[in-house]
Amino acid sequence: MKTKILAILTVSTLITLTACSTSTKREITEEAKKEPVTASHRNLTERLTDLINADTQITAEQKTALLSLVEKVSAENRELQLTINQKKSLLMKELLSPNYSRTRSKAMVSSIVSLDKKQLNNTLNALTEAKKILGKRENSEVLMERIMEAGGRD
Repeated sequence: MKTKILAILTVSTLITLTACSTSTKREITEEAKKEPVTASHRNLTERLTDLINADTQITAEQKTALLSLVEKVSAENRELQLTINQKKSLLMKELLSPNYSRTRSKAMVSSIVSLDKKQLNNTLNALTEAKKILGKRENSEVLMERIMEAGGRD
């Protein structure tokens, strides 16, 4: 009897957690649809720069540091994206080749995934750095939310 109750509670908990997670993902998806589309890294950099420059709650030093961070990370991610695109193109050539090699394809996919993770880590590390630059202030969370909302992927 205790086993059945435990099983029912476990299943109920999992369903609740899954529903909450799905609901949050749905909300995020809907919010993201309302954000302007950034067609390239340059457009994203311009949007982030505009958000930072428009903020009246941060100091000139914070603006300078944030703008420098955006430019640095944008340049790094732009280079990574170019390499990712090149490797995706090469992967497609390999898949279409009469001399197709599964080993080469798997290596290419692994390389693309690795570069994609590096790009994501650059962005997440930049957000951590931006939080440090902003420090504790009443409106820093609002600016961080706007930066994160604007920071979609190409």
